[in-house]
Amino acid sequence: MSSRIEVTPKDPTQHVCYVGFDRLQDTYFVYVARPLIQDKGRVVGNANGHTLFWKGTKRNEIETVEELATLIAPYATLAAETYHELRELRLRLTSPSYAGAKD
Repeated sequence: MSSRIEVTPKDPTQHVCYVGFDRLQDTYFVYVARPLIQDKGRVVGNANGHTLFWKGTKRNEIETVEELATLIAPYATLAAETYHELRELRLRLTSPSYAGAKD
């Protein structure tokens, strides 16, 4: 179970960015890809949707929001609200009351 948050990239023409928390791996994650832009079924320029950067796929790989912010820094800047949202997300997903909940 994970939840992701879209983050505004520094250059939206070059990147799409997501961050979040994966409860099963007990880690924050960051995912950056090229946008996928098509015109009449053909990919436009480098906008092929390919993954450029993905961290947080292993157990406890990214333990803090500050570490996550450092990793995504070349692509995006986390807003203060996103720091708070990520911390709240982790608390909610790891709370004992959530363990039996279904989405």
